[in-house]
Amino acid sequence: MILQTGMRTDIPAFYSQWFLNRLKAGFVLVRNPYNPSQVTKYSLSPDVVDCISFCTKNPVPICAAIAMPIRMPDGSKPTGFATTLCLRSLSEAVNPET
Repeated sequence: MILQTGMRTDIPAFYSQWFLNRLKAGFVLVRNPYNPSQVTKYSLSPDVVDCISFCTKNPVPICAAIAMPIRMPDGSKPTGFATTLCLRSLSEAVNPET
């Protein structure tokens, strides 16, 4: 399974520590936005996750949290980042220092 993050929220920019904690715990609970009573538990086990992909406008917070690439507990899983380039006025909301 490819773990694609950031489709509903920018996890690397705003929830890096939460994501790292979920990796350590080995699972994540995801609430269905169209049916809030439906919650699905996804395994983040190295046996299940083949690759982690991040969609973000600001990868700096998660890069600062991980001096080395994120790897699953077996040490072999690759990661990737897809960043969005946009006008400065839009980017200021995500990274006000720019």
